[in-house]
Amino acid sequence: MKTEPKKSEQKIIAALTFAENQKLRWSDLVAQTKLSKRALSQTLKCLQKQQRIRRTVDTQTDEYPPPVYYQLTNELERRFAELVNKEWQTINERMNVLFKITFEEGEPQLYFQKILEAILMDCAFTLHYAAEAPSAFKSLMLLEWHLRTHQQIMAKTFEQFHSSKRYRQALRQTYEVIRDDFMKAEVQHS
Repeated sequence: MKTEPKKSEQKIIAALTFAENQKLRWSDLVAQTKLSKRALSQTLKCLQKQQRIRRTVDTQTDEYPPPVYYQLTNELERRFAELVNKEWQTINERMNVLFKITFEEGEPQLYFQKILEAILMDCAFTLHYAAEAPSAFKSLMLLEWHLRTHQQIMAKTFEQFHSSKRYRQALRQTYEVIRDDFMKAEVQHS
């Protein structure tokens, strides 16, 4: 069930709708919407979370700091973002189950095998959706999610290693095997 947009959201959407390229800078939004800076900031965050607008930094200019623009997203981008969000949530749920199972079973080698499988699956997911993304912006957003997923994996893994000598030893052994395999592959290719 859709809720009625707030007045502040309506003002921002209206300002962006009639702007050139449907994008404006912060100062332009303050002037056109007549919202307080706090209300504007909160509403922009809300609209970004809803994926109705996006925030972009123009790094192609010589200005410092580089200008920041707020721009409407189109329907295709919103649908794509919803699809990616759904897929990412599924991956996240699988990762949580994976951590629970491997840590409860207490088998470090099984844990590493599952982690590597999850990372490969996540990489394939990211490449597939980045290639299908309707814009470079969506590809970059997906890469950001990919980074967050791997940060979560590393943080949870570090917690386990920090508390378990057995897991640290298994990590050492797994690393040595992977490093040796990598070095052999490098020698074969050169």
